[in-house]
Order: sequence, then structure tokens, then C-alpha cells
Amino acid sequence: MKKFLGWALVSGLSTYGLINYFYILPLKSEIASLRLQTESFKLETEKIRNEMEPIVSLCQLKNKLDPEFNKLMWPIKDTKTFSNFELYDSHVEISVPPESKIIAVAKGTIVSVSVSAQEEISSLNKNIVIIDHDNHLLSIYAVPSEILVEPGQLVSEGDVIGHNSEKETSVLHFELRHCYREINPVDLFQN
Repeated sequence: MKKFLGWALVSGLSTYGLINYFYILPLKSEIASLRLQTESFKLETEKIRNEMEPIVSLCQLKNKLDPEFNKLMWPIKDTKTFSNFELYDSHVEISVPPESKIIAVAKGTIVSVSVSAQEEISSLNKNIVIIDHDNHLLSIYAVPSEILVEPGQLVSEGDVIGHNSEKETSVLHFELRHCYREINPVDLFQN
């Protein structure tokens, strides 16, 4: 019995040593590396933010927000209620019913379209559309399904830029940026 217990103890310690050597130590090393990368990214982001601050301030001083942008259309066509959204510091998350059309909130030019791969995790599977409305004002849409516009295309207020699938409710991420800085869009929508 003592031999068996001794063997089990040695075997258990050997197994633990192997697991530690092949699995735990590499994970600890990878976690440490990721922490260093994250800290480096934070420092670089802060450096860029500090460098951009005078540029943003000068842009806002020279390019006042157009008073007409207090009458934006709601970005989901035929949705009459504003109760289907959540407001965050810099953006709005809007519930999009099946078969809904996503529209341009104001006239502008499509400056960027980014289509995500279908193999991605569904929560990350967003297609990005950015519209330049002049005067350094951009609207950004993370469209849940299909995009119907191309870069360089002119759009008018209310033009369809994308739509949701026929089967499921999803979420539209919407934000406005003036001179690179996020602004709260809710107060700018038509009542």
C-alpha cells in the first residue's frame, strides 16, 4: 500500500510537472507578453491623443458645428419611436427589427465602407459605413447585415445605406464625430 501511495504521489507530481512545464508556464509567459503589449498600446494611444488635442481644438475653433445638424433623421427607416436605443458616452446602440432599412441621417459622401468576413464571431460581424457631411462632421454606422453603398457615392438625407436581415433583430452602432471627437447624437435628432 505504501509503495502504491508513493508511486501515486510521484506519478501525480510528475504529471503536475509536465502540465506546468507544457501548459502553465507558456500561458504565464503569454499573459506577461500581452500585459506588456497592452501597456505599450495604452502609452502609444495617450501619446497620439496628446498630439491630436491641439489639432482637434483648432479644427473645432475653425469649423463650428452647422446649426442644421440639430435636425438629423433617425438612422432606422420608418421607426417612429426613440425608445429602442441605449445611449453611451460617445455612441448610440439602436435595436434594429428584421428587414429594417438603415438610412443616412443627413446628406454627404460615403468615405469608407468596410465589410467584415462572414466567418467572424457574430457579435463582431459588423459592416462599417462612414459618411462625411462636410465641415469635419462624420457619421459612423456599424451595419448589422448588408451594405448597399460604395466609397465616393453621394447620399441624401434618408437614402438607404444598408439593411438588416429578414430573420433577426440586431443592433446598429451609430456615432457622430466632429473634428475627430465623438459627440452625443441624441440631441441632434428630429423630434
